[in-house]
Amino acid sequence: MDMEKRSRTLFVEEWKSIFRKRMTLISIAAVCVIPLLYSGTFLWAFWNPYGQVNELPVAVVNRDTGAEMDGKKLTIGEDFQEELKNSDTFKWAFVTKEQAEQGLRDKQYYMAIEIPEDFSLRASKVMEAHPDPAVLTYIPNEGLNYMTSRIGSSAVDKIKAELSQELTEAYVTSLFENIQTVSDGLGEAAEGAGKLADGSGKLQDGIEQFQNKLGELYNGTGPLGDGILKLIQGTEKLGSGTKKLYAGSGQLNEGIVKLQGGHQELTDGVRSLQTGTDTLKQGLAQSKAGAEQLKAGAEGLQGLLGLIAEANPELAATQEYAQALQIAQQVSGGAAGLAEGQQQLAAGADQLAAGEAKILAGMETFGSKLEEAGKAAAKVEAGAQAVEQGTKDLKTGLGVLKTGVGKVADGAKQLHEGTLKLANGSRSVTDGSSELFQKLTDAAAETSSIHPDAATYRMFASPVIIDEEKEGAVPNYGTGMAPYFISMSLFVGAMMLTIVFDVRKPAVRPRRAINWFGSKLATMLLVGLLQALLLDGVMLGVLQLEVKSVPYFIGFSILLSWTYMAIVQMLVTLFGDAGRFLAILLLIVQLTTSGGTFPVEMIPSGLQQLHTWTPMAYAVDGFRAIISTGQYDFLQGDAGVLAGVFAASAFITLAYYVYRMRRRGGGQKILNVEVAS
Repeated sequence: MDMEKRSRTLFVEEWKSIFRKRMTLISIAAVCVIPLLYSGTFLWAFWNPYGQVNELPVAVVNRDTGAEMDGKKLTIGEDFQEELKNSDTFKWAFVTKEQAEQGLRDKQYYMAIEIPEDFSLRASKVMEAHPDPAVLTYIPNEGLNYMTSRIGSSAVDKIKAELSQELTEAYVTSLFENIQTVSDGLGEAAEGAGKLADGSGKLQDGIEQFQNKLGELYNGTGPLGDGILKLIQGTEKLGSGTKKLYAGSGQLNEGIVKLQGGHQELTDGVRSLQTGTDTLKQGLAQSKAGAEQLKAGAEGLQGLLGLIAEANPELAATQEYAQALQIAQQVSGGAAGLAEGQQQLAAGADQLAAGEAKILAGMETFGSKLEEAGKAAAKVEAGAQAVEQGTKDLKTGLGVLKTGVGKVADGAKQLHEGTLKLANGSRSVTDGSSELFQKLTDAAAETSSIHPDAATYRMFASPVIIDEEKEGAVPNYGTGMAPYFISMSLFVGAMMLTIVFDVRKPAVRPRRAINWFGSKLATMLLVGLLQALLLDGVMLGVLQLEVKSVPYFIGFSILLSWTYMAIVQMLVTLFGDAGRFLAILLLIVQLTTSGGTFPVEMIPSGLQQLHTWTPMAYAVDGFRAIISTGQYDFLQGDAGVLAGVFAASAFITLAYYVYRMRRRGGGQKILNVEVAS
C-alpha cells in the first residue's frame, strides 16, 4: 500500500509540476491533439478524393473524319464526343490539338485525350485480312500530378471498354444483318452437299470399276511383255531376212541392168535377122524365078531330047542319050522339087519375117517392161534398205516398248494401290458429304431461326459482367488509409510528448525505482489515452468512420497509443536525444514495411523481412480487422503482440530506473543529478 501511495504521489506531483508551468501544460495539450491534427486533417482532406474527379480539367481533341461501313456512315469520334458532353467523369474541355498541347504545357489540363482522324476508318476495316485496331491517344501530364495520371489512366481504360463495347455492338449488328444471307447460302450449300454426296457415290462406283480394269491391265502387262519379247526375237529374224532382201534386191537390180544390156543386143540381133530375112526373101524370090526358068528349061530340054529321039532314034538308043535324058529328067524333077522347096522356103521366110516382127514387138514390149522392172528393182532396193532400217528402229522401239510395258505394269500396280486409297477416301467423302449435307441443313434451319434484337447485340458486345462481392468493403479512400494514418499519427504523438515532457527527471525525489518508473509511465499513458480518445472521437463523430465494433476500435487505439508511449519512453529514457533519433528511424522503417499503403509483397524483399518485426504492421492489420474485415481472430493476435511489446518496453525502462537508482544511491541524488543535468 505504501508503494502504491508513493506511486500515486509521484504521479500527482508530475501533473502538479505540469500545471504549474503554463507553457508545459499548453505544450502537452498541443501534443494531445497532434495525432488528431496529423491523421484527422489528412484523412479529412482526402476522405473521398475520387468523388471530386469531375473537377479535373481534361482536354478532348476530336480529329476523326468518319468512315463508311456496310453502306452506313460511321462517326465514332463525333458520337464519343457527344457522350462525353453528357458525362461528368471529368471536367471536359473540347479543344483543338494545338490548344490541348498548349494547355498541357501551361498546366491548364491534367491530361488530354485525342481521337485520331482515322479512328472510324480503322474501326470500319475489322473484316479485312489484316485490320489495324483503332487508336485512342491518351496524354497524361504526369509532371503536374502523378496520381491524377493514374486516375486518368483508369478512366481511359473504362472509356476504352465502353468504346469497344459500342464498336462490338456495331459489328454484331452488321453480322446479324448478314446472317439471313448466310442462312440462304447454307441452304444452297446443303443442296450442293447433297449433290456432292450423290456424285461421290457415283465416283466410288467408277473408282471400283476403274480398279477392276486396272487389275486386268496389270494382269495383261505380263503376256504383253512376253509377246513383245517374242516380237523382238521375230524382228531379229526379220532383220536378218531384210539384210538378205536388201542384198538380193541389189543383185536383182544388177541383173536387170545386165538383162537390159542383153535385151538391147538381142533387139539389135533381131533387127539384123529381120534385115537378113528380107534379103533372104528377095533371094528366094529370085531363086524361085530361076528355078521356074530351070524347070522350064529342063522341061524344054526334055522335050527337045524327045524330039531328037524321034528324029534320031539311033541317038535315042545311045547311052549318052539315055544319060542326058536321065539328067534332063532329074533336072526337071529337081527343078520341080526346087520350085516346090523354093515355094516352101518362101512361105517359111514369110513366117520367119512375121515371127521376127512379133519377136521385135515382144522385144520392144519386153524392153519397156524391163525398164519398168529396173525402176521397180531400184525401188525394191531402196525399200529393202528402208525395211532394214525400219526393222532396226522397230527392234529399238520394241525394246523401249518392253521397258515401257514394265513401267506401265509398275504404274498400274501403284495406280491400283492408289485407287484402293482413293476408294477409301471416296467412301469417306461420301460419308462426310452426307454428314455435311445434314449439318448444313441443320445450320440453315438454326440460322434462319435467329431473330436478334438490341439486347442480343449488347450481349455479344459485353457477354460478361462483373458481379463484385467485396470482402471487407471499404467505402472510400479515407477509410482505406485510416489504419495507416492512425497508427502513424499515434507514434508521432508519442515522440512529440518526449519533447515537452521529461521522461527521466522526477517531479519529487523517488524512494524506489518502480515509483519513479510508474509516475513517468502513468503520465505518458494518460496523455496517450487522451490522444487516442480525441482521435477516435473525431474519426467516429466528425469523419463518420464506419467500423465493425466501436469498443474494439477505441480499445485497440488506446492499446496502440500506450504501446507507442512505452516504446518511445524506453528509447528516450535509455538514450536521451539519441533515443528520439532512434524513434524517428523506427518510424521510417515502420512506414515502409507495415503494408499500410501497398501490399508487403510489392516492397523490396529485404524490407519484407522486417515486416513482422515492426509494431505498426500489427497495428495496421488490427485496425483493418476492426474497420473493414471483422476478422477478430486476427485482431486478438495483433493485440497480443502489441501488449507483449508494451510489456517488454516497460520492463526494459523499469530495469533502467532500477539501475539508475542503485548507481546513484538514492532518490535525492537522482533528483539532484537530473536537475543538474
